[in-house]
Amino acid sequence: MIRAKFISVAFTISDVSLLTLLRNRGFNYFKCISQAHFLPLQLPPVAAAGPVQRVEWLRQTRNPLIRIFRKLGGRRWINRRLNHIRTRDGWLFPRGSSGPFGDELPGRWLTYDELCATFDELLRLRRESPQSLSWAPGGILSNPFWVDLHARRD
Repeated sequence: MIRAKFISVAFTISDVSLLTLLRNRGFNYFKCISQAHFLPLQLPPVAAAGPVQRVEWLRQTRNPLIRIFRKLGGRRWINRRLNHIRTRDGWLFPRGSSGPFGDELPGRWLTYDELCATFDELLRLRRESPQSLSWAPGGILSNPFWVDLHARRD
């Protein structure tokens, strides 16, 4: 029987039963990739998370000086910075697409236990601080983590 080395599925962080099913089917390493920024949900965060968070703040803030900056051409600079992390080998993965796959994914592969612990910590952090790149705005309560779950079998 031929078995896939990688699989990717849309994922709700509260559906750990899907993660367990994949583990029981022989997948032993996992990554959750944010569909908003193509950054992995992992602790500690990847190095790109800090700069992306600052650029996202520039894109969303209502600060009057930053709004002027955006109107004077800053929006193009902001979009270039955000598009940079969504680009692989000259291909721009648009917002909402699935992004890279398999070994092209950013971040490190986590074990089942590491990913479960990461979910627990991210959910705890979300309760304490409602603003972060790691989760969607508070209005999306049913699925605050817009992610794809990637699994690898060795």
